[in-house]
Amino acid sequence: MKSKISASQFSERLEYRTRSGNAIYVGPIAFLNLFFNQTTETFYGSFGSGWFELTNNSFNRVPFVIDGTFTTNDAGQTLVDYEIKTNYYGFFWIHGITLLVMALNLPFIFLPDAGPRIIVNIVIISIFVLRYFAIYHKKKELEEDFIEIFEINYN
Repeated sequence: MKSKISASQFSERLEYRTRSGNAIYVGPIAFLNLFFNQTTETFYGSFGSGWFELTNNSFNRVPFVIDGTFTTNDAGQTLVDYEIKTNYYGFFWIHGITLLVMALNLPFIFLPDAGPRIIVNIVIISIFVLRYFAIYHKKKELEEDFIEIFEINYN
C-alpha cells in the first residue's frame, strides 16, 4: 500500500498521534493509566525508524495491534506494509472478566425463587456478550482511523 505523505511526514504523524507505551500490554494497570493521563493522541504504542506497533488510545481498548513498516521506494513514495494482529494478552483479560461475571451470575438465574434477579442477570450477561460484537466494530474503526490519518491508498 502507498501513503500520500512522505516517510518523514509519516514519522511526524506517528510521533504526534501516538502515546508512547507497549501496545501489547492492555491489562488493568494500562486501563488505570487512562484515568490519570488524559491525552488527545489517537494511538497507543511504540514506533521507530521504519516500523510501528499501534492500538487505539481509549478506555475501550481493542485487543488488536496494527503492526507494520514503512519505507520510501525509488520514486519517492512511502510504502506502508501493515497487518492487524490479535493481542492475545488483551483477549485474556476480556475473556477472563466475561467468564467470571457469567460464572457469578448463572447460579442466580437458576435459583427456584429467582424472581426479578433473572432479568437483571440476563441483562448483565447480554451486555458482556454484546461486548464481543463491539470489539470487532472497534477493530474496523481502528483500521479506518489509521488509513485516514496516514492517507493510505490500496494502489
